[in-house]
Parts: sequence; C-alpha cells; structure tokens
Amino acid sequence: SDIFGDLGWPQASSVGEGGQDFALRVFLDFALVSAQRAEVFAPLTGAAFVNIMKSKCRLAVNTGTIADTCPHKKSAMPQPTPQSGGNEPRAIDLFTDREQPQKLFAEARADLSPDQYRILVFYGVGGQGKTLLCEKLRANLKAGKPGDTVWGHLDLHPVSHREPTQGLLQLRKSLGQSGRRKFPAFDYAIATYWEKAYPTENIEVALQGIIGQHEGVLSTVAENAPGWLGEAVEGGVIGLGLKGVKYLWKQRAKENAEKAYPVLYGLQLREQWEILQDLPFYLGLDLRAYRQGKDAPSPVIFIDTYEALWADKNIKTGLGTGETDAWLRRLVAESPSVLFVIFGRDKLTWDQRFPRDWDGYLDNQHLLGGLSDADADAFLQLIPVREEAVRRIMIEGAKGKDSSLPIEDVPGADQTGERGALPFYLDIEAKTYRRIVALGRTPTPQDFGGTYTEIIDRFLRYSSTVERETLKLLSAPRFFDEALFAALVQHFGTHYPLTAYAEFTAYSFIEHGADGYHRLHALMDDHLYAELDERQRSALKHFLFDWYDARCQPASPKDITAAHELALREAVYHREVQDAQAALDWFWARWRVFYDAARYATIEPLNRWALSLAEERLGADHPETATALNNLAQLLRATNRLAEAEPLMRRAWAIDEASYGPEHPTVAIRLNNLAQLLQDTNRLAEAEPLMRRAVEIFEKSYGPLHPNVATTINNLARLLQDTNRLAEAEPLMRRAWSIDEASYGPEHPKVANRLNNLALLFQATNRLAEAEPLLRRALTISEASYGPEHPNVAISLNNLATLLYVTNRLAEAEPLMRRALLILLKFSCVTGHEHPKLRKFFRNYWQLLEALSLDASQIEQRLAAVGQEAGIDADSWREWLEYINETQ
Repeated sequence: SDIFGDLGWPQASSVGEGGQDFALRVFLDFALVSAQRAEVFAPLTGAAFVNIMKSKCRLAVNTGTIADTCPHKKSAMPQPTPQSGGNEPRAIDLFTDREQPQKLFAEARADLSPDQYRILVFYGVGGQGKTLLCEKLRANLKAGKPGDTVWGHLDLHPVSHREPTQGLLQLRKSLGQSGRRKFPAFDYAIATYWEKAYPTENIEVALQGIIGQHEGVLSTVAENAPGWLGEAVEGGVIGLGLKGVKYLWKQRAKENAEKAYPVLYGLQLREQWEILQDLPFYLGLDLRAYRQGKDAPSPVIFIDTYEALWADKNIKTGLGTGETDAWLRRLVAESPSVLFVIFGRDKLTWDQRFPRDWDGYLDNQHLLGGLSDADADAFLQLIPVREEAVRRIMIEGAKGKDSSLPIEDVPGADQTGERGALPFYLDIEAKTYRRIVALGRTPTPQDFGGTYTEIIDRFLRYSSTVERETLKLLSAPRFFDEALFAALVQHFGTHYPLTAYAEFTAYSFIEHGADGYHRLHALMDDHLYAELDERQRSALKHFLFDWYDARCQPASPKDITAAHELALREAVYHREVQDAQAALDWFWARWRVFYDAARYATIEPLNRWALSLAEERLGADHPETATALNNLAQLLRATNRLAEAEPLMRRAWAIDEASYGPEHPTVAIRLNNLAQLLQDTNRLAEAEPLMRRAVEIFEKSYGPLHPNVATTINNLARLLQDTNRLAEAEPLMRRAWSIDEASYGPEHPKVANRLNNLALLFQATNRLAEAEPLLRRALTISEASYGPEHPNVAISLNNLATLLYVTNRLAEAEPLMRRALLILLKFSCVTGHEHPKLRKFFRNYWQLLEALSLDASQIEQRLAAVGQEAGIDADSWREWLEYINETQ
C-alpha cells in the first residue's frame, strides 16, 4: 500500500549546446515486500494487490422489523397497495409570509457594481421552507423580462453536486438556461477536463446542454481587440483564443489577468487536477465578461442546502476541513458583481475560519422562521381538516412542544422569537389525518400534537408494516435509485411491490434530486435510522458496502467513470471500520487504480479519511499511519504541493524509524521518497545523504546482489550524475546493470533501463563508440518488451537519435527522433497528461531540423504534420506551440 519512488527509468538526452541534459525524473518501477508486514511497493501502472475477501455474512433480524435475509424467499403476505402523496397539497410547497426575505433579496440586488462582492444568506432548521423560498425567488426572476437576468441554481443535496466538477457543471447548465447566455471559457475548460478524466465516456452525453451550444470556443478571434470586447459585451465571450486572452490580460484587473493568461494557454496540455482547481476561475471569468461595460442586472447564483457539503462526516478530518467548500469560496471570490444567495441550516463561518479573506463580507445573514398560524391553518383547510380544534393542535405540534429551549435552538423560530409551524411536520400530520379518515374513524385532537418524534411515530403507526420496514431500509443509504431500492427490498424481504417505485417516491418526504437519485428528507431519515437496532444497522451497512464495493472496481484506469468514483465514495462511507487495519488494507487496494488515473480530486478526501482512521484507531505513531502519511504526501507531490507534502514525509519517516528501527527497509523507502522531494526542490546536497543511507539499509537487508539494491544504487548514480560526478556514478551504474541482468536475464526491460543510463554516461564522457551498441540493444529490448508505441521506446529512440546527431548522422537520426516525438504526443493525448519529456523531445527535433538546414516555415510544416498524425487539431497545436514558447 506504500508508494516507493524510483528513478530507474531510462534518462532522455537532449540535443543542443554540449549535447546533453541530465534532468532527473521520478518513476516507480519495482516491488519491495517488507520483511515485517506485507506492504506492497509496486509500479504506479499495472500494480497488483491482493483484494480483501468480502464478508458474505448477513445478520438475520426479527420478524416485524426488517424481514429475514433470504433474497429468494416467497412472500405469503398479501401485496400492499402503495399509498402515495399523489397531487394532494403539501405544506412544504406552501410559500407564505416571506415578504421580508423577498425585500432583502431585492435590496441585495440593487446597485451591485461590477467590482463588488455580495452574499445573502438565509439559514434555519430543516423543514421550514428554505428550499421553497429559493424556488420563489427564482420564480420571481423567471417572471421578469426573458433574458433580463442571468441566474443559476445549485442544490447541494445530491451527493454528486458536492464534488467541484459536477457541482460547477450543474450550475453552468442552470446559468445557460436563463437567457441562453454563453460561457465559453468554462465550457472549454470543463470539456478539456472531462476528456482527460473520463476518456472512455461519450462527452456529448456527459456534457449535454453545453457541447453544441456554440461553435469554435477556441477559434481565433477577430484581429480587432475592441471588436472582440464588443461581441463579448453583447452575447458573452465569443471565444478565448490567444488574441482575446492578450486583450483580456490588458483590460481586466491585474490580479485576474495574471491568473487568466497562463491557464488559458495550452489548456489541453495541463494536468487534469490543475484544470479542476481552476474551474471556478473560468466560470467567474465568463460571469464577469457578461457585465463588462454594460448596464445589466447583476447575475444571481442560488446555492441551496449548503450544509450538505459536510454530510460525509466520515471523510471530514482536521486536515481537510478548509478544503470542503474551497471550490465554492473560490467561485465567490472570482465572481465580483454576482449576487450569491445561500440557503443552509447554519450561518456561514468563512469570516471566522478565514478572517483575512472574508471579514466584512458576511454581514447579510438572516434566520428564517416557520409558517404563521394563519398560513398553517389555511393549508390544513385545503386537506381538508374540517375540525378547528384538530387544526389548532396540529399547528401547535408543528411548532414544537419544548418551549424552554433558548431561541437559537428552537426549530421554526425567527430572529424575533416568534415560533412558526414547520411545514415538514404539518405534512406528516396531514398524512396521518387522511389515513385515520381512510380507516373510517373521525380524527380527534388526541390523535395529534406532541413532540416531533411523536408526530412521526404516529404517522408510521398508521402505515403498513411493509411501508414502514421499507422506509427503514432506505434510511441507511444516503440516496437511492430504483436498482438499489429493488436490491434492498429483495435482499431484506420487505415484500414491497417493485413495480410501485414511482408511487413510493411520491411521498412529500422523499426528495427528487437533479442527479436522478431519491433521498429521504433529513428529518424523516434521522427518525427512521434511529429506530434501527445495532444488528439491523450492521446488516444494512454490510449490504450497502458490498453493493458499492462491487461497483467501484474498474478494469483499468482508462475505464474509470463518474459512477466508479461515486461508488468508491459510498463504499468508504459504508465500510465497517471496527477492524481498522482490514478497512485500510481494503481501501489501499481499491484506491490504487484511481491514483493511477490521477483522480486526485476524488481520492484526496478519502486519503485524508484513511489518515484520520489510522491515527484515531491505530494511533498517531502506528506504522499504518506512516503509510497513510506517505501516500497522501505522494499525492500532494503529484499535484505539485511540495511544501505540504514534505512535513508528512518527514513524519512518516520518524514513525517508521521509531517503529522498526533505523535500519529497516521501510525506513529506506521513506528516505528514498524524501530524497526525491528534495531533488524536486533542488536541494541535492540534502538529498544525497538520505539516498546513500537508503542504499546502505537495502544492502544490509537484502545483500549486495538483490534487485532492489540495484534500483537504489541506480537512483544514487543518477543523483551523482546530476551533480557532475560521473566517475563516481559509473561503477554504480555498471553494478546495477550486472545485478539486474543476473536477476532478470539479459532481455528484461530493467536491463534496458540500465543500458540506457550507462550509455548516456558514456556520451557525457565522450565515449560514443561504447555508448551506441548499448543504446541499440536497449531499443531492441524495449520494443520487444513494451511494443512499438510505449513511452520507454520513445526514450530509447530519442537517446539513440541524439547520439547519431552528435556524430553527424543527421539523416539517420531524423526518423528516429520524429517517431519518439510522435509516441509521446500520442501518449499525452490518450492519457490526458503531458509526458514529462515531451517538451524536451520537441526541442530536440526542432534543433535537428535546423541542423538539416530547413528554414522556419519548413520546420513548422514538419512539426505540424507530426501533430496532425498524433490526432491534435490545428487550433490546439497552435495554442500549444505558443504556450511552450511563453513558458520554456
């Protein structure tokens, strides 16, 4: 489960003055098994792990609660007739007594200048109509002149909407429906991200409503920059080609331009996690462009159920609390002139968590109350509840029985202390009333009122056993669809008719998410889950874990879809953690393919969950905590957050050294990884003693001829080579070659790596005649091992071509170097990641073509032909060329 960094892949040489460039690159290329416990250290690609055996045990529960566990048992019970809400009036749909919130909204919209930030917050307990208020405010905007106001809506209740990608995508779609405004910067960014993150998905289906709205997002804009701005003012930014970006850079505020300029160049070649981080910026850029230079109402963004961001309590750790809503905070920060209206159970606390950034911006927060007596009574008469005494008791019950609570703890109380009736409980009481009438009895005041718990209990007593037990099942998952509903009903044998799913989900307390999933209202969900005993909860937890575990195992990194990511999150949520070691072993096995696919946004909070679990259950100084620290640090290092990664690596080192002693192989792994980070930050003098110590430990642990020793001495040799101590590096490289050839045989790809590295050292010492046969042999082995299109083959081709170049055999070098560049271009297009040696190969080929006496126009034609063969469109190719010229 540990990641062990290795510098063992072949180094790529460069053409140019002096002919050499010995840049260090980090790869992972061998497996190391700890002597004390079975930690597997394997290549990041193609790693194999032993899957933890899933428990098939099911806990039978008593009849009358959740039925027995036999999924094939035939029912002897009569099939129930589902009772749905139908088209009956619902208090949760009643919008009344909200003049003050509407006034506050109108005031917040007024006089909002393009450089101002404004946030309006409505908060209060669940079930009081915040969502309905949100709907009413949106309806008021819809009722205005078509296209007059750009507005969007994001409900965070659906789990998928809590992820930055899906949440911003949903918001973008909503914004696009108000006046058909265009958002080309964001659209291109999200499309680029999607192609990188989900290469096997149909992007036109995934981004339906965006792709095809407008053509030529990256098309070159008009020569006249003011003309471009005029088009942007009238209809949103038409295109963000290079000319547009340059003009934008000059015209927009400097702090925004400095961000826009680099991120819009060469977007196709940026890492997917980098694009993901900047998605809020792109959307803010489009929103600012909408108001630029025109007298238009400020855009409005509604965000509902804000507290749902923290529903994943088991992945909320001290390390990650500030990251949970970071993408939404950045969207607000990048969107001056936009009114954000946020609905949640609690006040926003950004100004307390981040006072330097948000102090003074959150003064417009308002506590909502429940329904007035008159409005609640009017609703009950619609049911109709004819008995005035019954209505009075129902209203008092919906207000809450305990009046001794302080005002801030009273559900339904507003800031004046007025207690209102919560619509959720009015709905429940109205359903109870109808069921009593259906039984042929006249309801009385004694049938209603009491505490909130008593109100729900009474409703459930008048429900059938089949309905009640099915509802209890659905309190365990955070959301469900028809497939999960059917699986739960069949497995636990509640006998609810599967064909009645639509009627079942028509209850007012079952919410319909924009993501296609259903979920119980939080108040009903909490009540039902509290009725489950520990055996029932355990049985449901095991079932749901197995359900999602079976759906979070893609065949390979390229096969990962959003459904796999969702399943992994839910499997973690439902994973039993009593045996923390087993839970962590399972997680690292499932996690690896997502790491390989660079799904950093998905797995980072889960990595932090694993770290929290290890620390809390096993101890802050446990070796498993060190593994979690190491793996999180490697993820941070992969996303270029080196300052955050370093203390985690140092802590992992300290833990393992205290646990195993200073001479254990696991300690050597920590030393090796930290040394690589130090090399990344050009602290070679600090890195060297750590690498030497790692070599010494491995030699003592495995003996001088072990393959793992070969890898570590190869890493040390590369460090020596990087510091120009070639005489000291050569014997280490020769020794690594000898060990690997004896261990694996002369045709193994590891041997090819060692041959490449030694040949490059020969070139550096001007022993070209010795280097060439090694390079040709390395190329032969690599092609036989990997096939003709592998990046390692490209490296071998480049290295041989470089030798031919420096020996003036240019015509022989050209096809090899062209082929190397083509392989890495194709690799970068397929994987969505720019290969670290791509730019070096590009410069090598350019310099070779210059040496062949081609002029600039001919070189550009040759390079364009390579790009076209790799499948790169002309616009993207031009963007990339300008980008590398700006950033080299």
